[in-house]
Amino acid sequence: MQRHDLVIVGGGIVGSFAAYFARSAHPDWQIAVIESRAIGTGATRFSAGVHLPTGSSAHIRTLATRSAQVYAEIDALGMTPAEPGLDAFWVVPGAGLKALAAEANGWTIGPATDAQESQFRASYPDAVLVDDEVLAFGGTARRFDPPQIARQLLQHVGGEGLALFEGVRVAQMRVGNDGDTVLTSELGLELRARRTLLCNGPWLSGLLGPTVADALGLRVKKVAAMHLATGRQPEGEGGAGADGAADGARAALFWPGSDAYIVPLKGRAQHLLSFASREWDCDPDSGRIALSADDYRVAEAIIARHFSDWRPQICGGRVFCDTYAQDRQPIARIHPEWPSVAIAGAGGGAGFRLAPAIAEQAITLLEQGVP
Repeated sequence: MQRHDLVIVGGGIVGSFAAYFARSAHPDWQIAVIESRAIGTGATRFSAGVHLPTGSSAHIRTLATRSAQVYAEIDALGMTPAEPGLDAFWVVPGAGLKALAAEANGWTIGPATDAQESQFRASYPDAVLVDDEVLAFGGTARRFDPPQIARQLLQHVGGEGLALFEGVRVAQMRVGNDGDTVLTSELGLELRARRTLLCNGPWLSGLLGPTVADALGLRVKKVAAMHLATGRQPEGEGGAGADGAADGARAALFWPGSDAYIVPLKGRAQHLLSFASREWDCDPDSGRIALSADDYRVAEAIIARHFSDWRPQICGGRVFCDTYAQDRQPIARIHPEWPSVAIAGAGGGAGFRLAPAIAEQAITLLEQGVP
């Protein structure tokens, strides 16, 4: 039976960052990453990859700020850079502007100036503000390619001392009297680990089992986004629009009240509309995870509320699942029964945005708990 200093279950963005931090701190460790599909697939494959360091709680703001620092660090190492930054605009009720400004950490959100509103109109000429809504400006949203980053992280830490097991699904997990975890795959492969990190996204609850998952308040929810055929290309990828405005205006638009945002898709005359799907307790292995009629109704309602004559056409989208905690706070903690096992996840659809900090905290917990 193979024995490792650390076994990471899940080769998505969290697991890849966990390997990165573990290898950086402990170059002598024998590390294994087990992924039931391929590195960078699963939920990571469908992530929009949008990063902006905001958060509805102090905990999430701290995670988002640290994650932004780490993404800057891997840029400096020559890993996949983000696309050019998108100026961030926000539409909120006037009374909610102060609360929105408090969600920014290390930067500011404030009422848009006349010049900023003109910039906004160049990107979204048909957007409307209703009731007492105001336009605010602040922050730079960055878009990344999450699957490519996951692969590059493991390439960066690869070589001797790193074992990758793709297409291997863990079926059973137990902890022996010596504290080692024994993980057994569906086909009988066994790995012994001094430390184990579980970060397999929407499959986390299944591996933990219902007793532990329920005790931690974990549920699986569908996460969805629509692609809109807007006919407007990002800057540098098209000419001027019919109204004479440059298609080159680049901006992200956030509606916190609708739990939604819209960003241009690189290389396409399309935008991505992210919104909150209402489907809970999904089975990520059912083969039935798809955009539903209800998803279309939710997306269409957002478009109808926030745009007038602009008639973007929904042309499909992307859909996956993620684990959510009851309090909507991400988890990086030791297993309630096994001190050599850590749990990292419950990103609640923001796993990419918070992945570096979640992974780093989990590795630190394992360092502290297991000499």
